[in-house]
Amino acid sequence: MKRHGLFIFCCIAFLAAVLPDGQAAADEVVITAPDYAGVGDPFTVMVSAEDLPDEGCLLWRGTEIPLDFRKEGNRHFALVMLGSRADEAADTSAPMEVRLDVRGKEKKFVKKITLKAVDYPVQHLSVPDKMVSPPREVLDRIKRESAMVKKALATSQPDRLWEVPFVAPMKGAVTSPYGTTRTMNGVKKGIHTGVDLRAAMGTPVASPARGIVVLAEDLYFAGKCIYIDHGNGVFSVVMHLSEIVVQAGDPVRAGDVIGKTGRSGRVTGPHLHFGVRVHGKWVNPLPLVAKDQS
Repeated sequence: MKRHGLFIFCCIAFLAAVLPDGQAAADEVVITAPDYAGVGDPFTVMVSAEDLPDEGCLLWRGTEIPLDFRKEGNRHFALVMLGSRADEAADTSAPMEVRLDVRGKEKKFVKKITLKAVDYPVQHLSVPDKMVSPPREVLDRIKRESAMVKKALATSQPDRLWEVPFVAPMKGAVTSPYGTTRTMNGVKKGIHTGVDLRAAMGTPVASPARGIVVLAEDLYFAGKCIYIDHGNGVFSVVMHLSEIVVQAGDPVRAGDVIGKTGRSGRVTGPHLHFGVRVHGKWVNPLPLVAKDQS
């Protein structure tokens, strides 16, 4: 089945059926999930049920995610994306719980997923002083824009619009990896929440998956940027564009051109920042992109 192939691509881990109380494998419900995931790496969980559950949700690390079941053949499948931030603690076991209501009976399944350490690099950048310590007259603008982004990311539509693998927004060498600890003009500015791709000015930028544009604006730090809701808690962003060709509310498909690369906002030169947010956490977007596109 095509969807299973995509799932294996995304997980990059051993896959096992999760069953209640150590029972032998049953056909009614099968949950496929990795035993391990790198800190900062996204991964998917597949829930397969013979009968369509009346209700279903997945709980992981304080987040409850509704299960969006689709019928394929004689079974029903729900695919969920999970992930952690690059600065979260490693070597910890995070129990994942799936709850299903099937014909009036609640079923619970629990599996531990261990987060493994990833060695992220350190990067030192030189940028105009006003981009490290913004002048007083733009502080109100930055505050308004921060609230604007927060509002755009506050709610994701419950239906899953995305499929894996994602489409690369463009092809380009990685100039600043995800998870990099950055210093700007000697000042530590935290970790890099996406990847920067080398790009010439005006290169077309594609939507990585199907979704709805929730923000398309020119912001002080991000420059001309586009945020897309891909449903079921997954968002993407592209930043530092020279041109935006969509607006908030527009539906987009995977591969649709949404803008062109540039050097707007806080940058040292032309490039594209590409980020993916999964249930409130910015994860490494590259494992989601097909290998022949990255």
